[in-house]
Amino acid sequence: ITTTVHWHPWLLVPRLPASGVPKLHMYRRRLGGDEEKLRAMVRELQGLGELDGISFSFDGAIAGPTLDAHRLLWSVRETPDMQGKLVEELFIAYHERGQNPADHKTLLECAAQAGYDHQAAEMFLRSGKGEAEISAEISGAHGAWDMIGGVPHIFARARKGLPRVALDGNSRAMS
Repeated sequence: ITTTVHWHPWLLVPRLPASGVPKLHMYRRRLGGDEEKLRAMVRELQGLGELDGISFSFDGAIAGPTLDAHRLLWSVRETPDMQGKLVEELFIAYHERGQNPADHKTLLECAAQAGYDHQAAEMFLRSGKGEAEISAEISGAHGAWDMIGGVPHIFARARKGLPRVALDGNSRAMS
């Protein structure tokens, strides 16, 4: 079976300030201020990450709006390999290093690590290109997939003879 992964935008927390907020504050708020639930969530994520060599960072980590990160991914949508490398770098920056995904310096570092020309990435981010397209795609996705509570959410489009499968962020088949 041959597969091609295409990344599409989704905003879990659409109204974060550009300066970001502490990641633990965002999760604490999402969990209704329940410190025990927060500690349990952090332990679970760190344990799951450890199994795959991911060192999730929470202390001092910043959560920010992801529109510009999605724009950058959109800009390489016709090159799935580049898009995959870029999303991997973005995940590492946010989840392991705790960097704000709205910070253009972070985005440019990730782009460079993925092989995106620094000057081209910088010009693209300054241009505002893709904002309308990304906003429209996000709006459509939220209308169609309002039950998604975490990312990445993987949906496999099957070709004739293969089943349709949706996977959660841990790559387990969902029923």
